[in-house]
Amino acid sequence: MSARSVEQAKQYVNDLNHIDVIWLDHYLVGKEDGLDFIAWCKEDDNVKCKIIPIFVVSNTASSDKVGTYISLGAYKYFVKSNHKLDEIIQEISESLLEKVI
Repeated sequence: MSARSVEQAKQYVNDLNHIDVIWLDHYLVGKEDGLDFIAWCKEDDNVKCKIIPIFVVSNTASSDKVGTYISLGAYKYFVKSNHKLDEIIQEISESLLEKVI
């Protein structure tokens, strides 16, 4: 599934029974961005979303931004220009396998 806004992403999380992983871009349409979504997702009372691994994949990465995402609970932050798509998909796949084992 693909969400273009934080509002739409929240709706998917609330409506779907199961989500294996979230691939999150910092830039989303609307007032809120990826930081707002991950903060909402990792809140203490949001048990359903709290356990989903979130991979941030974005065009930019200041050390402050990366640090904030990681401290909020992102599993990993990828800068698109530093990683091939295949590498990102491989790492996400491996993390899903770790959850199964």
